[in-house]
Amino acid sequence: GRKALAAGHAPVRTGMQSLIGSDATVRNWKGRQGQVEAAGSLWRAQTLFGDDETPTAGDSVIVEQIRGLTLTVRRREPWELPL
Repeated sequence: GRKALAAGHAPVRTGMQSLIGSDATVRNWKGRQGQVEAAGSLWRAQTLFGDDETPTAGDSVIVEQIRGLTLTVRRREPWELPL
């Protein structure tokens, strides 16, 4: 029906772009950079957080952007449920 037609016009995110908005888990972090696991792979990451909100290993974050092979992540808000 109509929903199928509407879905046909939605942009399809493939490959690395499909990571945007997804969950990632911090593996290690120092300063404003670190390493996260997203979609079963380890990625270099940087943060949008202020200096007082440095993530630690095990924290759940959300992928906001991808630049080259580096993910930009942000802290999960309390109202956002893990996927």
